[in-house]
Amino acid sequence: MRRPRFPLKAKLALGALLFLAGGLLLWSALDYPAFTMEAPLRRLERENLFGPGQTVASGEIRYRQVSGQGVDQDLTWVFRRCGDRYHLAVLQALPGFLWRPAPYGSYLDFSDVKSRGVLSYPVGMEHFYDEASERWASEWVVVALADDPSVVRLEGSFGYGADETAALAAAVPARFQPVPGVDRVWVAQQAVPEPVKGPAIYSSYIFLRGYDAQGRLVYDSQTDPTYIR
Repeated sequence: MRRPRFPLKAKLALGALLFLAGGLLLWSALDYPAFTMEAPLRRLERENLFGPGQTVASGEIRYRQVSGQGVDQDLTWVFRRCGDRYHLAVLQALPGFLWRPAPYGSYLDFSDVKSRGVLSYPVGMEHFYDEASERWASEWVVVALADDPSVVRLEGSFGYGADETAALAAAVPARFQPVPGVDRVWVAQQAVPEPVKGPAIYSSYIFLRGYDAQGRLVYDSQTDPTYIR
């Protein structure tokens, strides 16, 4: 019995359909990447009922202490604004000039924040073993935006602890650098030792102080009841 033969056009059409289906499945598995940063940003905004927003500032996340497999070195943070609302997104660059939301911590909406002081968020936090101190630590990348126009300089410290008091006692100073070409946006990158002793569960805390052009303290996160720690 002879096998049925499919016409060449039918074979080509079937191959094209299979190729298209495979491409769609891969596109879906990669969380629908796009050729521009704007496309995933708009998608995140639609999903979170925000926008359309405009980019206030952005920057790459490059760890200094951490390297090796499993460490994302191709992430970019983006601060967006729509009216008096802010959100912070983290995108990941893929091969082929593609962009998608980061696999974790890709979106934070500041819309419910009542503070008109300083907004901050750790856009990157990777664990590593510090051979010098022979203990585990984390490298933090923190972005901060001052909604108060009088704040022109920012200082801060980061720490781990079972509560705010314990974290403040163990906090290490962090140097905030202004983002070039952008007003009132800073980035800090600092290694933070993890607790050696104490409770098995602890939290991370960010402490901020803002100063005006005359060097006066005009904002302190410890006295701001609406500040997200």
